[in-house]
Order: sequence, then C-alpha cells, then structure tokens
Amino acid sequence: MGAELVSLSCLASRDVVLASEENNLVYFLVELTPSGPGGSVATNVCLVVDVSGSMYEEGRLDNVLLAAKHVVEVLRPVDTLALIPFATEAKVVLPATTNPDRARARTSIDRIEETDVGGGTNMAKGMRLALAELEKQLGTNRDNRVMLLTDGETSDEAECRSLAESYAQKGIKCSTFGVGSTFNETLLTTISDATGGNAYYIDNPSRIPELFQKEIGEAQSVVVQRTRLRLLLPERIEVRRIWTVRPEIRDLGVKPVQGRLAEVFMGDLYQSETKSILAEVLLPPRRPNTYRVAGVEASFFVPGQGEIKLSQDLTIEYSDDPSRRREVNPQVMALLDRVSVFKMQTRALQAAGAGDANLATKLLGEAAAKTRRLGDPNLTRALEEAATELQR
Repeated sequence: MGAELVSLSCLASRDVVLASEENNLVYFLVELTPSGPGGSVATNVCLVVDVSGSMYEEGRLDNVLLAAKHVVEVLRPVDTLALIPFATEAKVVLPATTNPDRARARTSIDRIEETDVGGGTNMAKGMRLALAELEKQLGTNRDNRVMLLTDGETSDEAECRSLAESYAQKGIKCSTFGVGSTFNETLLTTISDATGGNAYYIDNPSRIPELFQKEIGEAQSVVVQRTRLRLLLPERIEVRRIWTVRPEIRDLGVKPVQGRLAEVFMGDLYQSETKSILAEVLLPPRRPNTYRVAGVEASFFVPGQGEIKLSQDLTIEYSDDPSRRREVNPQVMALLDRVSVFKMQTRALQAAGAGDANLATKLLGEAAAKTRRLGDPNLTRALEEAATELQR
C-alpha cells in the first residue's frame, strides 16, 4: 500500500556513451513524485515572531498578526499550535495546544503587541522556547515545524546554529521568513537548510499572510515523511557533484558522497510536489554492451505503516558508434540548463559581495538571457531587476 503513494523515476542525460571514451560525463536525474493524497499527518507548529522595535515599521507586525490569525482558522482538530514572540527575551503567549479554541488563540495573537520582551533581537531565545513547546507533542507521525520570522540581525548566531542542529536531530523543520533588507540571510538560510525547512525573503510586508498560508498549506499536505535517496555505485564510477533541482535548486557539492554510496535526505513529500536530485557522474571506458551504472533506492515513512522502500536500476549502453552519443534526454538537459543559471546567480552574488558590481551585472545579464530562452519570464524579470539594482 505505501509503495503506491510515491513513484520513483531514474533517467540519464544520455542513454548511450562511447565505449572508448576515457571519462564519459553523464548526469543522473532521480525523481520522487507523490501519487497519493496528503493530509494524513497531524501538524505540530510553533510561530516564533520577532517583535523588536523595527517590526512596528511598514506594517510588518500588523501583517504578521493577520497571518497568524489565518493559521488559526485553518487548523484541523488533530493540529497543534504554539505562539512565541521574541526580542531581547522570549515568552510563550500560547502554549502548545491541540485543536486550540479559536477565540482564545486569536486573543493570544492580539496580546503579542502588549508582551514586554525588550527591544533587542535574541533569536535563539525564541528558538529554544519553541523547541520546548514542540517537544510536548513531538512525534514521528507529525509534521513538526517552526515558522520563524525576523527583520534584523541577532546577537546569538552560534546558539541559533546549534539549535538548528538540535531541531534536525529531533525531526523539526524550521522555515525562516526574513523581512526587509537588514536580516542575516546567510544565517536564516543555514537554519532552514539544516532542518529541511523553507527560506523566504519578504521585500514587502503585505506578502507575509500569503507566505504563511503557503507554509501551513504545505504542512497540511504531507503524503510521506523522512524521505531518503541513495545511489549505489559500481566500481570506477565517480559522482562529482549533486544538486537538488526540484522544488528548488541547491548545490549539495560532494557532501552526500561516501565512497560508492551517495545519500541525500529529501525531507517530507507533499501532495502535487515532485522532489528531484541531479548527480554529475564520470563513467569509465568499457566494452560495448549495456551496463548497470547505479542502483537507486528510496525510503520513506508512511503514518501507520512504517518504513517503505523502493528501488530501481539505472542502465546505460556503451557503443562504438559516435553518432549515437549525440542522443540526449531533453528532460534532464532542461534541468541542467537551470542548474547552469543557478551557477551564474551564485557567481554573481559572490562577485557583488567582493565589490565587483560590473562582473555581477554581467553574470546576471547572461543568466537572464538564458532564462528568456528557457521560457521562464518570472525568473528573467527577477534577474533583470537585480542587475538594474546593482547598476545604481
């Protein structure tokens, strides 16, 4: 039954390589697509909200309160909610409560503005209290997550990183919401990446309710949990790099690779959302024939059933015919093009950080041109706007 909830797909950028080629560069695309309904997993969520002085600017806190009330309205009887404002200190204004009374929860949200927690920013204090609240209802059959919103730098970065590690060990995701332009983007991204959460950059506070809705909707659409992908490699096959490519591109480097095993933790799978990895692989020369180049395994947990495993072999044909090498898989190559754009963006950010605005602008322009050819107008527009901003 559990195997019917998820489909596993494995593709190579080329189905045929040259037998005599010393190093055949190939890309493996592995995808997991949920085919069953979501919503069978209870949500255990804690909202951790920065209420320092700057949050009263531009209607930031007003939008947070509006967004928090939406979360209350969509809670199911099985869901648990806690609410913690923080600044210099942190305080629990709504303890972890399953199926909370909506009127009481809305009153707790309204009390946030009256809560005296100082005017600084010590994010770790909010994160630590959130951990204690979530642990009251912590379970492997729940979607445990913190929704952490801030608009500034925090004075306790090292402790925040340490708490993120504790979250990850306990199966708690931490999705971060950075508002404005003065928050520590690197820290928030590190926290979300370490815990399997999402990272949101909010340039306009009016977007806060929309993004809170997206996040709680994701939490309530879990199909299976704690998904892992493994590539089991024959001798002489080398994985040079791995990226996640869906739902978003992230460069994992070679961290997932240990000898002839590459393992990637994919987190939970949500209804109607495919998750994919792309591995850059070098294949050795071999005699003409068809060979198994990787064993692919997926494992995940289904509430009420336990761990389920899927497996599939990936094969490639070695040929002496050079013309056949030109045959490529368009689906894999399209994702590879997007990885290329991601690399340009990364280099542009590095150049901008080093003070080389000209190089950063050039790279963003090249990336925008490529996305235009790929037919992604939204990303093209975002890249062009970033390039224009750098030129000012």
